[in-house]
Amino acid sequence: MKNVYLIFFILLISAGVKAQNCYASFSWLQNGTTVSFYGSASPNITNVFWNFGDGNFDYTNNQSPNHTYAGAGTYNVCMHFSDSANSCIDSTCSLIVIDSCYGSLNYTQVGDTVHFTGFGNGATIHAQYVWSFGDSQFTSQQNPTHIYSYSGIYTVCFSYYDSTTSCSDSVCTQIDVGGSGCHASFNTLDTVGYIFFINTSSPGSSGIYHWNFGDGNTSTQYNPSNIYDSTGTYYVCLSAYDSLNNFCDFSCQYVTITNLVGMNENENAISELTLSPNPSNENAKLSFYLNQSAEATFTVFDISGRMISTLSSGYFSSGKQTIQINTHDFSSGVYFIKSIVNGQTTTTKMIVSHQ
Repeated sequence: MKNVYLIFFILLISAGVKAQNCYASFSWLQNGTTVSFYGSASPNITNVFWNFGDGNFDYTNNQSPNHTYAGAGTYNVCMHFSDSANSCIDSTCSLIVIDSCYGSLNYTQVGDTVHFTGFGNGATIHAQYVWSFGDSQFTSQQNPTHIYSYSGIYTVCFSYYDSTTSCSDSVCTQIDVGGSGCHASFNTLDTVGYIFFINTSSPGSSGIYHWNFGDGNTSTQYNPSNIYDSTGTYYVCLSAYDSLNNFCDFSCQYVTITNLVGMNENENAISELTLSPNPSNENAKLSFYLNQSAEATFTVFDISGRMISTLSSGYFSSGKQTIQINTHDFSSGVYFIKSIVNGQTTTTKMIVSHQ
């Protein structure tokens, strides 16, 4: 059956039939060697298969599969789809890199008490660990137990760093404490104009969802994507319903679009961006190279997406540049440095660990 299905796709691709504005795209999140893929296509998917780049395939028409790799490596992952109603086919591929240093987390939950287990591949007895429980509480234990004071949806992150092997990574997941039931929430990823909306609502895939992207476009997909025609800030809303189509919650947030489809990804305004040391205790240095003089802004966000501080904003000359960061006043945890240079956005992860 797999061979028949593959031949069907080859015939479609060789026919070269493709409707206008027909496209496929996907994003992914990684936990250890397990990768969760979030596929999206327009107008609609009727047939889809995945090539995970390691000799394994998914022919089940699953738009958002999970796949566990045998080990570290670089894998060329491809998503192929066809929409027979609109005579539309497309495919897209991305390189997934799993290096020898990766972190993973697991947990078991009894009521408001959660037992967490963290693993850092490449970590030794000298490794340092940081857990952020999503309720402003942190710990440096590798396998902690945490009791939550209130019901709710929490984003939990695990980070590790080993000074002897230079291995480091951080992974995050969401947990539902107290059986809060239906809760609408989502995250966004911008990959050069293709905006992926990752649904983190508590009903999961059994729920029914209605998206309003703030530009007149809507969707009922679980993890949709949207292409904006112009840069700007849009008010995106997600309404969540249970499996019986009973309304239960909604969530809205502003999404700022700085990249458009068609931008030349090879002409990067900023390059050679590094942060050291990372993790840091008291101070860190952000280094980067500008191909030309430019207006640039560097801001710090916490893992919930809240802006913590502006590191620098103004006019920078071309060439090698550095920004000194005082991390003494930052709580231990995971942060993100957003760099906006000539309208291009780059995000760098920063780990703060106070001993």
